[in-house]
Amino acid sequence: KEIEVLVNQPLKPGSYEYSFDASSVASRIYFYKMISDNFSQARKMLVIK
Repeated sequence: KEIEVLVNQPLKPGSYEYSFDASSVASRIYFYKMISDNFSQARKMLVIK
């Protein structure tokens, strides 16, 4: 189930930082995915309350 989309628009090359407010989700392991033209990576995020 998709929880939230942080960015869904083209960005210029560079470094970016985004925050995710986990106050409305339960404690558990979540997966997030980063996608660009030539890169895709999924990682785990552990939320502990």
